[in-house]
Amino acid sequence: MGLDNTLNNDKWHALNTREVLEKLKTDPKHGLPDDEVKERLRIYGLNELTAKGGRSLLKIILGQILNLFMLLLLSAAIIAIIVGETSDAYSIIAIMAIMIFAGVIQEYRAEKTLEKLKSMAIPKARVLRNGRLMEIDSRQIVPGDILILSEGDRVAADARLIEARDLSVDESMLTGESHPIAKKADVILDPLTPLADRINMVYSGTYVVRGTGKAVVVATGMKTELGRIAQMVAETAEEKTRLHVEMDKLAKQLGGVIIGIAVAVLILAIIVGAASPIEALLTSIALAVAAVPEGLPAVLTMILALGVMRMARRNALVRRLGAVESLGRVTVIATDKTGTLTRNEMTVTRIWLPSKGVLEISGSGYLREGKITYNGNVLRYGELEELDLLIENSVLCNNSDVDYSVNPPKPIGDPLEAALVVLAYKSGIDPGVIRRKYRRIHEIPFSSERKMMSVVIEKDNKRILYSKGAPETILSKSRYYIVNGVIKELNKEKKEEFLGIAEELASKGLRILGHGYRVLGEDESEQENIENDLVFIGFTGFIDPPRPEVPGAIKKAIDAGINVVMVTGDHAITAKAVAEMIGLPLEGKTVVTGRELDLMGDEELEKIIDNVAVFARVSPEHKLRIVKAFKKKGHVVAMTGDGVNDAPALKLADVGVAMGLRGTDVAREAADLILEDDNFATIVAAVEEGRTSYNNIRKSTLYLLSANVAEVLVVLGSILLLDKLLLTPAMILWINLVTDSLPAITLGLEPPEPDVMKKPPTALKPLLGKTGLYFLGYIGVVLSLLTWFSASLRPLFAATAAYLALSISELAHSFNMRSPDKSLLEIGFTRNKYHILGYIIAAIIAIAPIYLMPWLLKATPLPLIEVIEIFIITHIIIVIEEIRKRVTTKIP
Repeated sequence: MGLDNTLNNDKWHALNTREVLEKLKTDPKHGLPDDEVKERLRIYGLNELTAKGGRSLLKIILGQILNLFMLLLLSAAIIAIIVGETSDAYSIIAIMAIMIFAGVIQEYRAEKTLEKLKSMAIPKARVLRNGRLMEIDSRQIVPGDILILSEGDRVAADARLIEARDLSVDESMLTGESHPIAKKADVILDPLTPLADRINMVYSGTYVVRGTGKAVVVATGMKTELGRIAQMVAETAEEKTRLHVEMDKLAKQLGGVIIGIAVAVLILAIIVGAASPIEALLTSIALAVAAVPEGLPAVLTMILALGVMRMARRNALVRRLGAVESLGRVTVIATDKTGTLTRNEMTVTRIWLPSKGVLEISGSGYLREGKITYNGNVLRYGELEELDLLIENSVLCNNSDVDYSVNPPKPIGDPLEAALVVLAYKSGIDPGVIRRKYRRIHEIPFSSERKMMSVVIEKDNKRILYSKGAPETILSKSRYYIVNGVIKELNKEKKEEFLGIAEELASKGLRILGHGYRVLGEDESEQENIENDLVFIGFTGFIDPPRPEVPGAIKKAIDAGINVVMVTGDHAITAKAVAEMIGLPLEGKTVVTGRELDLMGDEELEKIIDNVAVFARVSPEHKLRIVKAFKKKGHVVAMTGDGVNDAPALKLADVGVAMGLRGTDVAREAADLILEDDNFATIVAAVEEGRTSYNNIRKSTLYLLSANVAEVLVVLGSILLLDKLLLTPAMILWINLVTDSLPAITLGLEPPEPDVMKKPPTALKPLLGKTGLYFLGYIGVVLSLLTWFSASLRPLFAATAAYLALSISELAHSFNMRSPDKSLLEIGFTRNKYHILGYIIAAIIAIAPIYLMPWLLKATPLPLIEVIEIFIITHIIIVIEEIRKRVTTKIP
């Protein structure tokens, strides 16, 4: 047929069916012939998702090795091997191997995302070909194929509807809509219509919940909306976390300092003749070993892992270690609405009757618990005729039910109709009783053209027609209305009044259904046009209710200086109503729709984004733009979501947060954090844990680096004053890797400070700022002086005394680092019992080699009294720091 080999038109919804069929050169009655199918398969390829942009296992491993800190450690190991210090080199390499293994395991899961997307492909599909209905492998579908759709089908490709009979499709995985979308074939839409409103289209991966349809395929494989999401996920680069950036910066600074000191000492030693060139080289290597915090990467990994464990106890599963620290810095939570802020369970919350006005319905979801009240008084089935009629209408004009054999209960069929079944329970009547009592005779199914559904039932030897549907449709079909059991004529003014009430209810975010009935005459046939002259009963109002814990969680986030923004595929009116219910601040803020985003450039979006409370009717591309705009403004973004449509933005965000119970596999694989209870409050709890972990990381980093500064000063002083090394490289490595690491890890178990969620994220200090550098210098000088003093008192055991004094003084200093600005008396000496235990074990580890393996460190066993004296002298650092904390808290 000579179809173009490119189909760039993504505005199929803006064309009529004749134009679409002509462009695709296909026949709606016969479909494509076999030879044309083969040609199109050659041009467009199989209807499947192909992975692009993924990283192999080798690339992931190289990514772990090729970071600055790892290269710094690798350089130290290589030099140690060259000069014969093989035991030091093997220790460093062992640490590196553990770090690389942990990193690879954490990152490899990200590459599974596309595989999960591919698994959503539909194995079989029904199409028309050569005039025959055929069931084929969905991968063989091509543009121009005629799809045949029926209830329960997964849609195999993106397609333009050419026929639709009572067709409703669940598109929540793409749009975030919490209810099925009624489809129509005979409409032409504006080219700018957002995906969620394209009622004449069906999309790959969605499924048919009701009705039948025929559609012509317009896109397959990676050209579908699902394919576009897959490509966005593949092409979205995971940026380094702030911690990684700071660690890289620290590694550069350390590398420069280490090289500078080592080269200076090497040249100085040779010039002044203090040592031979080989000895000078060994000395400079010793200094390099002293300056490199070999244990720091392992300690940071352990602290992050401890944070992961704490979060797991609070139902937050961390999939990437770096996300722990990133959570602590979050300034914006961009959250999906459906299933995240809300329960994703349609619930009737209002009834409106002409005689009473608004009735309130308590309870939420599909649980039977709840009551119908009017002015605080409970109303039950059997007490008010209009309410009885509405309940019977809701149950009988209904093809759905609720499965109470599972927990939580699940809707069977249309969620909206299932909510009406629940309403009956709340009125005090079992809907099964009503259905058994009144036999259904006839049904006129819902259709998108009629916007209503009707049934004829037998009640008290009469035939009753019950109808439900769009308010304007039911009112247009009504001639009467019922008030306190009295049927009155419904004039034009009353219709307009009732319609205005429906619009007012809808403005509060409710979906409104109208209900009516009539008694059929004895001579009337069910086949006649009987949906006229109805008696209007009233309205039911539905909403996907907010989770009860969400308002408190949002308040806590706001108190912590975090901006919470709703990003949803739902309508702006509904989104705004939910925002008001959950306490999302709207004053001085705006609501922006997907269409408005399409007309807005990136720079304009960046200008207004801090003043937007709700983004409504958004597509996956919009979500990516929103995350990018926030990040461009310097924000640290946590993006929540549970659908396939959320995956690209989850991957791009600093912290992607997926739902564990309701989330799709795709969203979970793309996320950094999974909420096992789907509880929005868990995000805030995770932020609190993240802040605590970051503060503890900073404490451990300052502790280890201050210890390294002290080691460098001790080694440098021994070269300048004694013309020899006071500490051997083995001693330094033992302190760095073994002795110091344990208290550094237990600092990671320090409990959160009481005001951690009362400060904005900007209050978090950098890992090593200017005040941090002052602190390192000051502590390094104090520790080195304590070491020199201890060694000078024991000239026969100077090297061993210096080693032990440096080890113990650093261990004592770890108590100071439990809080850099608060006194030990204030925070409680025993509050972190793990730290006390770590201190004791580390002290034993520091002392043990002197007596059990003196050859390992080239040490000389000390008399017990000498050890006790060194312990007393070195703990003076705690007194000095307590005085400093009373004088100033500006450092570190």
